[in-house]
Amino acid sequence: MAIAALVLGIVGLVISFIPCLGSYGLFLTIPGIVFGAIGLVKANKTNTGKGLAIAGLVCSIIGSVIAGYQCYVLHKTASALDEFGKELEKASKDLNKATKDLDKAVKDAANQ
Repeated sequence: MAIAALVLGIVGLVISFIPCLGSYGLFLTIPGIVFGAIGLVKANKTNTGKGLAIAGLVCSIIGSVIAGYQCYVLHKTASALDEFGKELEKASKDLNKATKDLDKAVKDAANQ
């Protein structure tokens, strides 16, 4: 279990640093935390070495924090882009209205 936790933790940590893909690191780091905890409990019961389990747990936790932060940033960015899209659509409608008003004013001036 400790070796699996270490492998999942290291791979998840590396993936969590990749821009726009880092949130997928959670799929590796969360099982890494579980395996690391199980490995630590087994190591305590059998009085064997805990180093791999602790290292896997630490790598998985750090990877989870970084991946979670990337999820947060991606969510905030998507929300900001959605808001920008709404403002852009409103500005486009206002511009179309102003263009129509200007065309009407030009036609009225030409008729006088």
